Amino acid sequence: MTRRNMWTYDETLEMLNIMLRQESLKAMNGRPFRKDKAFRLVCEEMVHRGYNTKDPKQIEYRWKNLKRQYMDLQKDPSLAETNPFPYYDEIDVLMKGKPPVTSQGSKLCELVISKVEPKCNLVAKQEVLIETVEEPIEEEECEVAAIGSEEVVEESVVDQSPQPQSSKILPKRLKRSKKRQDELPRAFLPPYKTASEEEVYRNQKKLIDYQFGLYSKAQEESDQKFLEMNRQLLEECNDKFQTFLSKLAPGN
Repeated sequence: MTRRNMWTYDETLEMLNIMLRQESLKAMNGRPFRKDKAFRLVCEEMVHRGYNTKDPKQIEYRWKNLKRQYMDLQKDPSLAETNPFPYYDEIDVLMKGKPPVTSQGSKLCELVISKVEPKCNLVAKQEVLIETVEEPIEEEECEVAAIGSEEVVEESVVDQSPQPQSSKILPKRLKRSKKRQDELPRAFLPPYKTASEEEVYRNQKKLIDYQFGLYSKAQEESDQKFLEMNRQLLEECNDKFQTFLSKLAPGN
């Protein structure tokens, strides 16, 4: 085996990570054209990440060997003692389509969780912004309380004055009640709900399925166009052959 055909642990792990992100198993189990295209996409992504020593055929052979070893361990787990298989957990995640629930997650599970962490950071930033927005509300409540205390002083002074001036005090009371009515909806806002990792993973899975559905639909349309072109070419060749035979028949 040449050095070009040898696979390192990092190369194999990177290949499995790319296959998990691209949902390659759905295409690899389909028609030959889709299977070749799936391996070609994996190869292009590996080249983009710096692993440029493998071609699509080598990736296909490597995946078949790994899958065969995985199936052998599924049938007979005792083989792991004599022939340890370091990629069992990663391929198990890839075959089942979701990360395991156990605490000892594989490297593919860590890859999925790393996608979720930036979104959780965004949620934390949004919570900080909400807290900074809610702080002025408390300051406004303090100002309203101070205004209320001043109004109480004014009312106590006005009580000593004659009764005709009592009509001027009413607009201030109405103004204070209006401020409190405006502040009530803000005070009783529901708590901000943060998205869990399972919800984020579920949304990512829906997005990937939707994208793969669009890809499958476009692929079916291209296959139909290709078949239609072949059918037209075959009919044209048949017509030419018939005319050629008709020209040869009178000569014979």
